[in-house]
Amino acid sequence: MSEEVKNSENTKSLIIFFLLGVASMIMWHFIPFGTYILHPFVVLSTWFHEMGHGLMALILGGDFLYLEMMPNGSGFAVHTTDLFLGSIGSGLVAAAGPIAPTIAGAVFVMGSKNLRRSRLINFLFSIVLAVSIAIWVRSIFGIISMSIFAVLFFIISVYGKPKFNQYVTQFIGIQAFMSLYLDIDYFFTGTFIRDGKVMYSDTYVMQQTLLLPYWIWASILTLLSLLLIILSFRKFAKN
Repeated sequence: MSEEVKNSENTKSLIIFFLLGVASMIMWHFIPFGTYILHPFVVLSTWFHEMGHGLMALILGGDFLYLEMMPNGSGFAVHTTDLFLGSIGSGLVAAAGPIAPTIAGAVFVMGSKNLRRSRLINFLFSIVLAVSIAIWVRSIFGIISMSIFAVLFFIISVYGKPKFNQYVTQFIGIQAFMSLYLDIDYFFTGTFIRDGKVMYSDTYVMQQTLLLPYWIWASILTLLSLLLIILSFRKFAKN
């Protein structure tokens, strides 16, 4: 491929990437029923979030027992609390949930730079989803919704054209990044009421285990997420 053609392809990819991001923002705020159209990707971001908690617990020597997901986009992961590093380990598990969607988004966005890699990412993601369903997902809604995603990603990776795989990978990466924007209030919330019960945010759990106030941890997680997003964009835009 000549340098001129390569630069043209890179420019086209950047334009598509930008348009996908703008379209997502418009749908969230200005299109009637836009939030309903994008709601499945909120559910997917919840899966990233809860898998972050569970996998970090596994890394720190605990057991990831199961996760449940609800139609409203909420969910929770259940794991044992006997972890390496004690309270520090518990704080790391709490932090892994909020940062996981951004990490996933970075993988998708940076991977979408290459057509072949985009197809591979979509295929591997379908396998990871299937494994999570078999081992950890327990709610009926979670099983059904993640199974649909797993089948779709498998079909796209096997039968979709290379460019379509690239656009899908970019779009999923953008939606994963959007979770930071959508969850920012949650980051900066200590406690809240759900179904009549007092619940604790992940940053509040970090406050309890790592001592600093929850709003400091929320600020740190937000800055880390923004840094990762910026680095991903720069990597994607680099020729």
